[in-house]
Amino acid sequence: KINQAVIDTIAMDHCDWLGNTRDAVASEKAGIMRPGKPAVSGEPDPPETLAHTAALLGANFYQVGSDFHREEGPDSWSFNGMGQHWSALPYPQLPLDNAVTALAVCALLPIELSIAAIRQGLVSARLAGRLQPLGEQPEVLVDVAHNPHSAAYLASQLAKRPVRGRTLALCGMLRDKDIEHTLEVMAPHVDEWFLADLQGPRAAMAAELQRFLPDMTSHCFDSVAAAYGAVLAEANPEDVVVVFGSFYTVADVMALDLNKRI
Repeated sequence: KINQAVIDTIAMDHCDWLGNTRDAVASEKAGIMRPGKPAVSGEPDPPETLAHTAALLGANFYQVGSDFHREEGPDSWSFNGMGQHWSALPYPQLPLDNAVTALAVCALLPIELSIAAIRQGLVSARLAGRLQPLGEQPEVLVDVAHNPHSAAYLASQLAKRPVRGRTLALCGMLRDKDIEHTLEVMAPHVDEWFLADLQGPRAAMAAELQRFLPDMTSHCFDSVAAAYGAVLAEANPEDVVVVFGSFYTVADVMALDLNKRI
């Protein structure tokens, strides 16, 4: 029976449950590890409590940067570690850090994977709601980025994409997220904001988000549906619409898009 634990990143999120420091979050996340079983960490800057807790639990701990690593080239990259060397690998659509962690897990499996299978897996790997395109003219991208860490990755990907027109953002968030710093990371990449109220006890109102964008053009709406309609009406064919801020926001827009296509 295979029983591996995998920790990809350690960021400040779900603080009510995990703690308000990265050390506390790391210690709580390490609780998924089991004695004598493999545990893989893809966090490039791990708090000391991660390895410490792994040792206390007696897990067989593997850390990126020491037990496995990657080497990047202009058109391909390679994985090294845990007795494996896989080279000429294609860059995936998902974050490379996640791909490296996934290959570390594969290296520990009691099966032999062909290099062709690994390359095909990297090329075809997709995750719904992560830089997922919904339409063209205007291009619509949805991403479930909802904290500073995931917003930074989204921002880095937007920076690599040439845009002929403007970047319009539709954002709705939960009140218990780090709204200020999430918006701060995204703000340099957005020309105009369409902010939506979410529903439920944890929901943030659009006006709460707007307070953190005092110097930017922004509009408030009482629902994701209203904001989506407005941003599509405003967008030109050469613009890009980026939807982010919460799984709820992305789910609502994806449902609206599906209904529009039926």
